[in-house]
Amino acid sequence: MASPRAFGRAPIAEALVDIRALAQKPIASAETKLRDAMRASYPKFATMKSFESAVEMRPDQPPIHTASDKGVQGYVFHAMEHGQDANIIQFRMDGYTYNRLPPYTSGQAMIAEALRWWPLHVAAVAPGEAKRLALRYINRVTGLAREEYRDLLTNPPKPPSGAPGSVEGFKSQMSTGESDGLGSVVATALEGAVDGSYTLTLDIDVFLNGSFGTDPALLAPKLERLRSVKNDLFFAAITDRAAARFE
Repeated sequence: MASPRAFGRAPIAEALVDIRALAQKPIASAETKLRDAMRASYPKFATMKSFESAVEMRPDQPPIHTASDKGVQGYVFHAMEHGQDANIIQFRMDGYTYNRLPPYTSGQAMIAEALRWWPLHVAAVAPGEAKRLALRYINRVTGLAREEYRDLLTNPPKPPSGAPGSVEGFKSQMSTGESDGLGSVVATALEGAVDGSYTLTLDIDVFLNGSFGTDPALLAPKLERLRSVKNDLFFAAITDRAAARFE
């Protein structure tokens, strides 16, 4: 277990804030308002659409193909930094997501930016209330030597006794939950590359289920609680040697 600290080279490949809240109004009706409000800060824009197709098979009869257009399900806005996507916001019929890509800044800044635009989503689709809050952090370390992952994880997976050779890869996932709706999913994975190096991924998803309204002032402390839990899980999962690598 590593002691909590700030990193100068955090291994975060992607982090996100997710708020699940079902829309009460079609989001397509708010396209112009959303684009006008987001244009200066998030100039890149894309539409999310949904299509459904099915094939029905019957004995001694030709298959029946059906397809339907489910229409616009959301809009995605991108903000660039140094010529690359850095901030992404999704306004959807089933909720709202803010994604932060490298370079990562801080958890406080990420939550603040997510809640900055959340009222725009509420105005666009009038969700009844938020039902699920989540933070997810995908941490990735590349260029590892064979079995170097053992020095980075506090509880690295071990092959069964008698397994031939060295570990070439693994995938592990652990889910936890409490009665108040707080839960987590922690996944680790090791993958080999063609150049002989290895990539270690530590994916931490913490969430809270319940009824939270839509007021940003009420959502903020709950998201901060999730951030605290995420930090506890992250530093419990890595060694001091791993932490020193990220400083």
